[in-house]
Amino acid sequence: MRKSILIAGFALSALFANAQLKVYSSGKVCTGSTSLTPYFSLHAYSTVAGVAAFGTSTTGNTGNISILNGSNYSYGVMGVVSGTGSSSGDVYGLGYSSSANSSFTNVLNWTSTAQVGIGMAGPAKLLQLGNNSDGEVIRIGRTDNTHTVGIGSTGFNSNLLFYASGSEKMRMDVSGNVGIGITSPSSKLDVAGSVRGDYGNSTVSYFGVAALGRIAFNGYAGIRHYSLTANTDYALIQDGNGNTYLNAKSGSRIYFRNSNTTDVMAMNGTGLYIGGMNSTTHKLELSADDAVKPNGGSWSVPSDIRLKKDTSAFNDGLTLVRKIRPINYKYNGLAGTPSDNENCIGIIAQEMQKIAPYTVKISHVELKGADAGAFTGQKTFLRMETTTDSTGTHTDPVYAADVLIFNPSSLMFVLINSVKQLDSTVTDLQTRLNSCCKAEKLNGAQESGENDMINIYNLELANNTVLFQNYPNPFGDGTTIKYFIPDNITNAQIVFFDDFGNKLREFKVEEKGMGQLNIAATNLSTGVYSYSLIVNGKVIDTKKMIKAE
Repeated sequence: MRKSILIAGFALSALFANAQLKVYSSGKVCTGSTSLTPYFSLHAYSTVAGVAAFGTSTTGNTGNISILNGSNYSYGVMGVVSGTGSSSGDVYGLGYSSSANSSFTNVLNWTSTAQVGIGMAGPAKLLQLGNNSDGEVIRIGRTDNTHTVGIGSTGFNSNLLFYASGSEKMRMDVSGNVGIGITSPSSKLDVAGSVRGDYGNSTVSYFGVAALGRIAFNGYAGIRHYSLTANTDYALIQDGNGNTYLNAKSGSRIYFRNSNTTDVMAMNGTGLYIGGMNSTTHKLELSADDAVKPNGGSWSVPSDIRLKKDTSAFNDGLTLVRKIRPINYKYNGLAGTPSDNENCIGIIAQEMQKIAPYTVKISHVELKGADAGAFTGQKTFLRMETTTDSTGTHTDPVYAADVLIFNPSSLMFVLINSVKQLDSTVTDLQTRLNSCCKAEKLNGAQESGENDMINIYNLELANNTVLFQNYPNPFGDGTTIKYFIPDNITNAQIVFFDDFGNKLREFKVEEKGMGQLNIAATNLSTGVYSYSLIVNGKVIDTKKMIKAE
């Protein structure tokens, strides 16, 4: 072993297995050669394959590491060039060149099954961030005072793909559409499968102007317009038991439409109206006479006596019927009435209000657009309303007005009373006819000398209780009732009843023989009444009488 040390400008050499070290007075150090003039402060040189070197090398002895800066050198800044030595395998390294005579640009290219890439030139996956194209692949940081996080390429035909379990699971295509479970997304988010957002929690998600999620109270699931945030503003909700609620906020309506503009049915805060009407003040209202139910007829109503109170006699009858004036008419289309020019039969509500006020009520309607201008009478402004129909979109003032509506159901009972009154009249006429026939027969018997018949008649009259029909009947201010009470009767009375069987008054008969009861009827309402002769607690006969106006 030979050692030599040079101080102050002399070489310091040490030979260890052919290795040499030389320190120059300039401060530069060269290893591996004593004849090489170093270019750098530290210049390592070797001709042995696979040994790292700072500086030049012979062909085949690649595996150099260069950290250079300057236009006169083959590499600039930093470079790790490829090597095929026995100890290095096939390796690609860091590199770049700023020299005019250099083409070394690869940056961090590694191979031999552990492919890395970044800048490309070789690796195929296991992190392959190549170039050769437009734009950036990944950028994290700041450019031109702009905070930026970028992934992907700015090329016109570059998709961003995401893989799992050996296959594509998600992509963003060149138009910005994102597909999950689908390779050809047709919208900004296209999902092949179910979507879950904050499952089971009280949150709301927004799609356009629709808000979905926990919309109302008690954790109900539903949908509403994004601008309506109150618990009572939801459009549709369902609770945990499956009960489903359709709703409109206070002052609004629920519409059922056909062909987007035709209102088939609607609901407001009062009730349901069918047929394109503006509104209703009833629980159910139809815009046309077009309702059908099996077997026809009137609607059934609760009528059990256990469900009623404050019952009293209803006596309107023939006198009221005589005042009703039926008419032919057609609706003019205002306030939701039909404008089909169909002929109808009915009455005038204002007339019925005077005759039978219980058949007429006030209804509140809404008038809009041309209807409001054509309607005569008082109306009150409510609001401005925008609607869309077959002619386009319109914004019109909406007014409220009162109209009269007519319910004819009670007239059925007026007609029943009228029939009873007519029946009483017919009965009275029949009684009078029978009396006339008997009188004629009696007169004929007297004229022919048949005194035995007269005696028989008088005998029957003297031994039987008789109640005669009142006269006149029908009557106005008063009427007279005749009767015959035999001498052997100890207790007799005449009792009066209304048409429902309610006892009105009772008169005790004191005189025997033929008698007469005069009835003053000034305080008696019109209608059908009855009176009975009761002898010793037994009803002998009952007659009907009619009080007219």
